[in-house]
Amino acid sequence: MGAGALDPSRTLALALVHVGAGLESIWDELAAAGYGEEAAIGRERMLAFAPTPDAKAQLRAYWRDCAMERLSALRGPIDVLKGVYSPTQPYRSLLLEALRERAPTLVSPTDLVAPQIEPAIKLCLEDYLNPIHDETVRWSRQAKARAIRAAGLRDDPQFDALPWTGRVTLLRERFARMLAPHGFTVKNKGRNVVAAERPTTDGRFIYALVDDGGANLGRYGQLSHWIAIRAPRQRLSHDPDKDESLARFGIGDLVPEFHWSARHFQTYPEFCRAVDTAAYAALCIFRKVDAALMDSDAARYSAE
Repeated sequence: MGAGALDPSRTLALALVHVGAGLESIWDELAAAGYGEEAAIGRERMLAFAPTPDAKAQLRAYWRDCAMERLSALRGPIDVLKGVYSPTQPYRSLLLEALRERAPTLVSPTDLVAPQIEPAIKLCLEDYLNPIHDETVRWSRQAKARAIRAAGLRDDPQFDALPWTGRVTLLRERFARMLAPHGFTVKNKGRNVVAAERPTTDGRFIYALVDDGGANLGRYGQLSHWIAIRAPRQRLSHDPDKDESLARFGIGDLVPEFHWSARHFQTYPEFCRAVDTAAYAALCIFRKVDAALMDSDAARYSAE
């Protein structure tokens, strides 16, 4: 490494802080492509518990700063609620520090006490009898049904009887359909795991969308996806103890309430919708990461 050059971990951390700062642009891209409505409905549910414009602005800033802190920690350890950080991460949020200090003064309106520091999120989780929760489920299902119809996704009567290994194959094929045209290589990493990978433009890192749902694809109708970024010679593994990736985080860290869009499914069209949404979100995030690595302005987010 040349004199004055940043080590790969810090280079990546600074780029990811830049990505976190612009997370709403990812929401906009998902919405424009038809993949963002379910998660947006979930966020609107939480925004409904922020009573003023300032409170709503604070919630949006909370989502942004959480993303910046989490991604700057690469793999962690980090606990946003408790303020536990990786000692090397380059970004710390003054907003989150202030919210942690004020959190003990927040009063729960019900017998449920949610360990949250952002008032609107805390109220949303604690006010569990509020009809907006059932309404959000209904609106999300309606949005998913509209998207499935718009995409022309048809049911497959054989899907219900398909074993989970067959669903892993479908997952790989669906990832390839979405991501191979954009330079990703999609393959199995063992029986349970599918990974879609491509190098960044500068060649310094390998970016991957990984799903290790395995048997849960059949048993629970549930995806389990995450993003990993590593140096070319490092090993990718679904096992955190064996994975050598520099960074590992969830799509939901950048797209709050993403689970409404791309986690659970019951039917074949819902499976396709969930997989396609995860793949497109991963593509959007890759583009942001790739651009940030190429952009020298990312360094301005370093903690000084």
